[in-house]
Amino acid sequence: MPTRDAAREERRRQRRIRIAARELVRAYRQPPATDERRENHRVPFVQSVQVQAEDGSVYRLLTLDLSPTGLRLVGSRRLLGQKVTVHIPAPDQPAAPGWKFVARILWTCAVGDDLFENGGTFLDAMPP
Repeated sequence: MPTRDAAREERRRQRRIRIAARELVRAYRQPPATDERRENHRVPFVQSVQVQAEDGSVYRLLTLDLSPTGLRLVGSRRLLGQKVTVHIPAPDQPAAPGWKFVARILWTCAVGDDLFENGGTFLDAMPP
């Protein structure tokens, strides 16, 4: 009976998808096997931020994580070696001033077509 076979095949397909998705999630949950050299622990911090480069250009980037000494940004710009001002908005308060940090970008890594990670160390915190 074609409908019974089709239903059985659909259940098998859904099961394969669930198994593959679980394996994928497990693989990405596992901590990286790298030797962590940082003194300060990084915390995941995904937030849209405004970054002003030394030449005055302003870009919208995304933070990936931060620590007491620095942060990691991802966006369409290579910022290696630049001193940048990062404005992080206050959560759920668009009118609030948020935070501003001056950071030096110490490394840049291409992670996709026109997509770069930039790692920086904080040089200063400016009043909002």
